Amino acid sequence: LFTETTDMAFLARSLLLAVARSGAVSAQRALPLATFLKTSTRCRLTTQQRHLATQMARPRACWWCGSQVTGLFMCDDCNKVQPVPAGTTYFDALNLPEDFDIDTRELREAYRTLQRKLHPDKFLAVQPQNEYEHASQQSLLVGNAFKTLNDPLQRSLYLLEQRGSPIKETDNLTDAATLGDILEMNEKLMELNTEDDLSEFEEEIQERCDQVEERLSEAFNSNDIARAKEQTMLLKYLNNLLANIRAKWDAL
Repeated sequence: LFTETTDMAFLARSLLLAVARSGAVSAQRALPLATFLKTSTRCRLTTQQRHLATQMARPRACWWCGSQVTGLFMCDDCNKVQPVPAGTTYFDALNLPEDFDIDTRELREAYRTLQRKLHPDKFLAVQPQNEYEHASQQSLLVGNAFKTLNDPLQRSLYLLEQRGSPIKETDNLTDAATLGDILEMNEKLMELNTEDDLSEFEEEIQERCDQVEERLSEAFNSNDIARAKEQTMLLKYLNNLLANIRAKWDAL
C-alpha cells in the first residue's frame, strides 16, 4: 500500500502542478494547502482520487472535440474513445485499489463491462479510424490488466514492479528450510503414480498456495517488500509444482 504520507505528498505535488498550469490561483496562495496535504496523515487516497490528482496535474485534450478529458477511456463531451494515458496502471484500468487484496468478483465485472464498451469491432466502421486504434489499445490494456490481476502470482509480481522492487532472474529463495521443503515435495511427486494420490497431493499444494497468499497480503499491507518478494518466489515454485502434478496426471 501507498503510505498515507506518500499519498498526501502525491496530491500536494499534483495540486501545485495543476495550479501552475492553469494560472487560476497563484502558487503562493496554493502553497499552504499543498503543505498541509503533504504533511497530513488523516486519510489515504483511493485509486480514483489518485487518478483524479494525476489528471489535474496532466490535463488531456480530446483528440476529436478538444474538450478536457478527465476519465481514462472516453471523452465526457463527445464520447469518443481516447488514447491510453501515459502511466496508466492495471489497477487504474479496472478501477481497483493498488493492493494485493482485491475483490475478484468486482474485477470480473469491471473487465466484462469495459470489454463490451471498448471492443474494437464496435468501431471498425467508425470514421476516422483513430477511434478504432484507440479502442484496440484500450481493450488490450483491459485484457492484460484482467489476466494479470486475476492471478495471485502475476498480481504479486506486478505489484512488486509498481513498488520499484521487481523480482530479477538472479533472485532466488535463500531460506534453507523452505528450499528443503521444495526438494521434498518434488521428490514426493516423483513417487506418486495414481490419480487418487495425485489428487490428494494437489490439494495439499493448493492449501500451501492459499497460506502463501495470506502471507503476501500481510506483507503488502505492512509494506514489507522483502517478505513480499520471498513469498512471491515461493508461490512461483508452488505454482510450477501444481503444473507438474497436472501434467503427470494427464500422462497417466
